[in-house]
Amino acid sequence: MTSKTSTDPSNAQAKTNEAIYEESLELSKNTQTIIPFMEDEIVRLEEESAAFMAGERENTEFTPFRLKQGVYGQRQADVQMIRVKIPGGIITTEAMDVLGEFSEKFAPLGKGHITTRENFQFHHVPLDECPDALRLLGTAGLSTREACGNVVRNVVGAPTAGICASEVFDPTPYLAAFVRFAVRHPLTQAFPRKFKSAFTGCDDHDHVAAA
Repeated sequence: MTSKTSTDPSNAQAKTNEAIYEESLELSKNTQTIIPFMEDEIVRLEEESAAFMAGERENTEFTPFRLKQGVYGQRQADVQMIRVKIPGGIITTEAMDVLGEFSEKFAPLGKGHITTRENFQFHHVPLDECPDALRLLGTAGLSTREACGNVVRNVVGAPTAGICASEVFDPTPYLAAFVRFAVRHPLTQAFPRKFKSAFTGCDDHDHVAAA
């Protein structure tokens, strides 16, 4: 058995992923956000999208990358569905305003919809507009990172968390810690299938686990 060296491409990629993960954790700590915005990811999305549209990337190569950025293909040509993660279903009024602005600027239908797993989805967004769309979301602390693909999907929280009288404890801080741990983690980037999870501290309202 041989050990990997720094010249091994797969080892170099692993180190790159580890560096991204450590930066994500540090940004989360400094900005007090659950999933921090990272501009270099958006720049790479711009570059990869341009290369794909120019025929320089195969669909099989571009798709996994695109999905990790929360950009999902549609049957219609050249447009995407963007899925915005709302960990625990917790969102600020400022973020809601930005979602409204997003629907006006980037969603041709002028609207989005809320999913059963506490995401927002917007359809028919042109691929070349997706980077700027994600930048707008980032201004309000919103993220699409790993909203699609075989990764840890949005983590669902009970709507009664913190206020339910029969709740054993409020799991929200643990939910947030789990999201911070999982997002961009090198070991969560290529699961065999998507991983869905939910947090609740109340047996009387365990419907969240069925989402």
